[in-house]
Parts: sequence; C-alpha cells; structure tokens
Amino acid sequence: MTQSSFSEQRLAILCGGRGRRLGRATERIPKALATLNGRPILDHILDFYQQKGFCAATLCVGYKAEVIRNHYATAPRGMELTYSDAGANTSILNRVLKLIEFDADRFLISYCDTFIDLDLEGLMKAHIGSGAGVTIVTAKIRNPFGIVSVDVDGWVNSFVEKPIFNYYIGCFLVERSALELSTDEMREKEDGEGLVMFFNTLAEKKMLGAFDHTGLQITFNTEPERQAAESSLVKFYTYLEEK
Repeated sequence: MTQSSFSEQRLAILCGGRGRRLGRATERIPKALATLNGRPILDHILDFYQQKGFCAATLCVGYKAEVIRNHYATAPRGMELTYSDAGANTSILNRVLKLIEFDADRFLISYCDTFIDLDLEGLMKAHIGSGAGVTIVTAKIRNPFGIVSVDVDGWVNSFVEKPIFNYYIGCFLVERSALELSTDEMREKEDGEGLVMFFNTLAEKKMLGAFDHTGLQITFNTEPERQAAESSLVKFYTYLEEK
C-alpha cells in the first residue's frame, strides 16, 4: 500500500472530550488544543497524518467545539477539514457511530491526546489481510506496580513485579459494516464504556485484531504528564532532523 492510497481512507480524530484531569487549562479550551511545545497537540497529529499522505480529516468535536472550529478557521495547507458534532456529553462510541453519515467503507480513528509514530502502511496491510472488523493499535508497556493475585481466603497466589502488558493506545481501524454490530445498550453507556463493550463483542466473534506498535507513543491526562510529553516530542523531532 502506497501513501497515495491513504487519501482514500476516512481519517477521524476524536477531539470532543473535556480533559478534566488537566485542571483549569481545559476550562477555556478543549483537550485537543492543549499545547505541546507551543502548539496544540491536534496540530502535531494533523501534521503527522498529512506527512503520511492524508489530505483530509474529520474532527469529531463536542466540548467547546466552537473553539476548535475557530482555531482551524483557516485549515492547514493541503489538509481539508470537516466536522462531526455528536454533542458535548456523548460517549466515544456515539462519536464514532456518527461517522456513518460520511461516505466511507473504512475509518481510521485517532485520539486527540495521543501522538503515535505509527506505521500506517503496516497497520492497514495487517487489517486488510486479517479480514478483521476492527484492528486496534497496541503497545507493550511495563506496568509500574507489582501485580498480586489473591484467592478467596486472602492468600497470595502469585506476585509479579512490574510486568509488561499489551495496552490499547488510542488508535484503530474500523470497517463500516462492523459498526452495525453496536447495540442500544452499548450506545447508552457513558464515556468509553460502550466502545469497550463493542470491542469485546467483536473479540467474541473473532473480528477484533491487534497491531503491535513499537515506536514512539505520547499521551497525557494530567499536567505533569503533559510536561513529560513535551520532552518526548522534542526528542522525537530532534531524531527526525538528524536522520
């Protein structure tokens, strides 16, 4: 798959959340416009996808949608922006389902608070080759805590110090046809609960694939994490300049 074929995919970025854990900063702006090194993280994400061959993106807005629309009153050069607004208080799954309004058979969904140096060609080849309804991007991350298993009598069965687990890192490919498996119960759940139910339903049907990401992945929920993300992003851009 070549870069030019990426333009045939519908790229959607979920940027409707409030980002409450960032504190007072998101009383004025949505989380998507929280800055990393002087620029909103959403700017960095759009730059990345544009460099990979995407020429259009749909921003799934909600909380303070007008602030995002104003920020992109003039769209980035070479990138056409459209908007999907499911409301400020809707769930992640409902934001995804609203994309059915667009004419596309497949959607690449990216979170606005996660910057990933993603191998898009590898992801799409793996997804198409497996025939999955959804392929989620995962990464092996070391848990910072010891994991303890305890039986019903309070005795420890096992203790594993800082194990490495596969984590979902906020990006997935979804077929339009797979969205038809969503139910009213899923759609009524808040925040990300409905999406988790949707993924589990696909997993039971052997329709949920995983793509292992080994490169950079930056995400943040709190102010200290945002500051750490700034440092990681500087190192990433420095590395690209030195290549």
